[in-house]
Amino acid sequence: MALSSAAATALRPPGYWGVRDSNARELDADGNLKPRIHEAVKGRVYALYFDRDTFMPEEHARKFLKDISWEVTDAEGDIVAPLARQSLSRRMPDALAPGVVIASLEELTQEALLTRAAQRPRTPKFTAETKRDLIISFLYDEFERDAMGEDPSTGMANPATNSPGMPRLEAGLGADDVDQMDEDETKKLLAGV
Repeated sequence: MALSSAAATALRPPGYWGVRDSNARELDADGNLKPRIHEAVKGRVYALYFDRDTFMPEEHARKFLKDISWEVTDAEGDIVAPLARQSLSRRMPDALAPGVVIASLEELTQEALLTRAAQRPRTPKFTAETKRDLIISFLYDEFERDAMGEDPSTGMANPATNSPGMPRLEAGLGADDVDQMDEDETKKLLAGV
């Protein structure tokens, strides 16, 4: 039997968000709903149910805002709207859906920035107290990595998507490392030596 919203909120650990999986409708041998297992972040899995919240830290719960089949509630028990599919894409659509606009990161609310950052595989632990400028800078860096063809799950250049003529950076070599190279090291990197 599903808990009422008030009962679920009473059981919620302070600051934790809740997630339900609307696709978790398979029954076990006793006729009980079975959970579906999902990995929110690398190495951290959750059993999600159709009829009750699974509580987790906010930064993990925000990962589930990318699909309407998960219902996410904040620390107060209020439902958090999932991202529109077009919000997850970095490609310009042929036409925008009704109610969708193109906006710069600077125009987004703190909540919208946190949700978009949470969709990235390497997201640091951002909270509502994290400065907007830091989240915006992180997102710009991530979008730049995308443009260079970097695989977001590994942080390494992806030969299938890397643009012709772009240097393929070695594993563990980031933009800050390149910025600190002297001219000879930069030439070697660009030459692939």
